[in-house]
Amino acid sequence: MRENVPSKGVPVIEAKSVINTEIGAKLAKLTSRMIKVVPFVSSEVIYLPADEEDKFVIAQANAPLEKNSQFKEERVEARFADRYLLESPEKSTIWMSHRSRLSASLHH
Repeated sequence: MRENVPSKGVPVIEAKSVINTEIGAKLAKLTSRMIKVVPFVSSEVIYLPADEEDKFVIAQANAPLEKNSQFKEERVEARFADRYLLESPEKSTIWMSHRSRLSASLHH
């Protein structure tokens, strides 16, 4: 979590908590809202054809990750269509390239 998640003015989930089953259950009980999380690379693999890949920011497969699959660096090397750039994982949805597979990086 990037910030405390309050319920009735009291934090029920502390900032920097890693979402696990217990925290997921707490989140499910809260009213619907946007909650900012630290971007991480999931184990979900999505195959995209090249013309679909051009619609997303794709991080390099060798972007350094923490043990909990969060990006180590404030900016990661990425590509968007035919452009190469340094992008903040928190700025936009980033997909991480892994050979021909893409793993989702979640944010918000």
